[in-house]
Amino acid sequence: MRTPGSSSGTMCRSRLINCEVPANGIQGDREDDKMKELQRREMLEEALDRFAEGWIAPDNIPGMAVRIKHRGNTLYDKCFGFMDYGQTKPMERDTICRIYSMTKPVTAVAVHILIERGLLEYHAPLKEYLPEFSHMMVQTREGLVPARRDIELLDLLRMTSGIVYPDNYMDAATLVMNQSFERIHERLRSGEVISTRDMVREIAKNPLAFHPGEGWRYGFSADVMGAVIEVVTGMSLGEFYRREIFGPLEMWDTDFRVPEGKLHRLADLYECTVRGDRRQTTPADCFVLGMSDDTACPGFEAGGAGLYSTLEDYSHFVDMLVQGGIYKEERILGRKTIELMTTNQLTEQQKRTITDQFVTGNGYASFQRVFEDRAVYGGSGTPGEFGWSGWTGPYEAVDQEEEFSIVMLMQVRDYDVISLYRRIRNIAYAMI
Repeated sequence: MRTPGSSSGTMCRSRLINCEVPANGIQGDREDDKMKELQRREMLEEALDRFAEGWIAPDNIPGMAVRIKHRGNTLYDKCFGFMDYGQTKPMERDTICRIYSMTKPVTAVAVHILIERGLLEYHAPLKEYLPEFSHMMVQTREGLVPARRDIELLDLLRMTSGIVYPDNYMDAATLVMNQSFERIHERLRSGEVISTRDMVREIAKNPLAFHPGEGWRYGFSADVMGAVIEVVTGMSLGEFYRREIFGPLEMWDTDFRVPEGKLHRLADLYECTVRGDRRQTTPADCFVLGMSDDTACPGFEAGGAGLYSTLEDYSHFVDMLVQGGIYKEERILGRKTIELMTTNQLTEQQKRTITDQFVTGNGYASFQRVFEDRAVYGGSGTPGEFGWSGWTGPYEAVDQEEEFSIVMLMQVRDYDVISLYRRIRNIAYAMI
């Protein structure tokens, strides 16, 4: 007969045995899990290799650089193809690329540095800094009418100002802006230098596409904000960025021009045209959006599209955002300011006016999309993740919750990159 004591002793030994034996098993299981995870990551890396290599071709995407990071670790860091028309110079991490609209997140950080210092605030009227925006007109079907209210700085940040780009929208406001910039590009080709302030004065002469705050349209809002920064700081945009952002972030190859000594690292510029089912990539002209030569000191430092950068440099900028405003133990921007900058700023009514595919499934804040809905977007993501892209195909995604980021650079204008971004995101998120 078992006594309570012997029964208890047996149970204790049984527990000890059950603890000891599985302990070794658990250790083994953990090693197996680590091995499986490593194999899975290698498989996903190979999948991304094959995917990227499948897009690389002289008549498609000539060159590409991709970096993916998670919790401070680099999961993927590779370059593909070539940076030059002759296909002789490989794409590298220090290849200098025109990042076009990925300039906008840098401008957003600059604005919020000034907000932290009490020099700007969201609801300040734009006309306080740029008087040429005092009496704006709106182009309607019936003709020109006075704007119902002033443009505020928040309207610039969330693209609800009504200020348009010269592009392929067929509304009257865009057609007027197209004509305006045809004249501006003629002046640039003749050798005239147009300053940031003068360029923004030209922009202000054009009508708005809608009353401020009553719609969403991608346009020159970030470039106008660049002029605001110049007025408030008393510096050129480039000078302020170098002092407050590029220097502290060690972005030594990022600027509004490429010095003569670095031209050998500047990627050639391409554009994509589609004829029927055939896509063709060919050399492109630099005269766009009021910008011209790569090497000359630009009069117009475009806060919406003017920067050159590298995979290495822009990764430093993204690292700072992932870490809530800190880079190498130096605070560039406050944590709460980053939260302010990356919280959706659009109303539901404003969202309903968006036709831009780049914002599908996202909100918008401070010149960047803010991820909201996986189902609507059609791919992986974390609500609150943010980032933007550029005309030549560069892309950034910043996920603070997962401490995760993607940076990609390429140099092909007008390429249909939506599917490319979505596929890279899906593979990258699977890695974590």
